[in-house]
Amino acid sequence: MGSRLVDLRGRPDVSIVWQGIRDVQGRSPTWQFSDEARAEGADGVLYSSRSRPELSHVVLFDPSPALIRTDAAATEWVPSYS
Repeated sequence: MGSRLVDLRGRPDVSIVWQGIRDVQGRSPTWQFSDEARAEGADGVLYSSRSRPELSHVVLFDPSPALIRTDAAATEWVPSYS
């Protein structure tokens, strides 16, 4: 399939409360990360949860069936950094 994600986990400048900043400035400072990832040809980004940094979020720029599909039955996944 060849999907590409930019890994931004562990970067505190990515996991911020951005809504208030956007309300004042008209743009969230975190949007630069998704803009840069798109410019690099990425399909999405991974970033750390703000409230639980040991967890991660994934943002996909195109949630179409061409990018996301069931390949096998679901299995438990335990990341190596836990």
